[in-house]
Amino acid sequence: MQRLTNLVFVCVIFAGVVACRDESPVVSGHAFDGGFIHGGTLVEPGRTPKNWPLSQEQVELLNTWLKEHGSGWSMIVATPPPPSFSIVVRHANGKSSQIDFFSTKNWDKALVIYAENPSNNGIASFSAENLKNLRQQLGEVR
Repeated sequence: MQRLTNLVFVCVIFAGVVACRDESPVVSGHAFDGGFIHGGTLVEPGRTPKNWPLSQEQVELLNTWLKEHGSGWSMIVATPPPPSFSIVVRHANGKSSQIDFFSTKNWDKALVIYAENPSNNGIASFSAENLKNLRQQLGEVR
């Protein structure tokens, strides 16, 4: 019985952590084609780094996409590779977060969100086509 109680407790704690992802609406954002890490833009060989503010239409699109894809998020348990495309956003509650996309094999279907509060970080997997479409709508040119 004690083992079952412990398992339920762990599941409740895990579910609480996963559910804590910041869901305050995005009010602005800035895209980094090439990825953004530790305050600088990453550049793949042969590419020129680009960055731009998201338009209001892109911000609304991102809010809609995040709302429609709000389930399936979990804790980040493996260190992701450097991102190939990043969006740094400001939320209505004044907090910021970063959304990272990847081109590396085995990570090209992953989306990672880093929040100001690390307990709100999350990772989820989507179809490669779904993420490709989102990247293009956010302005990435490949």
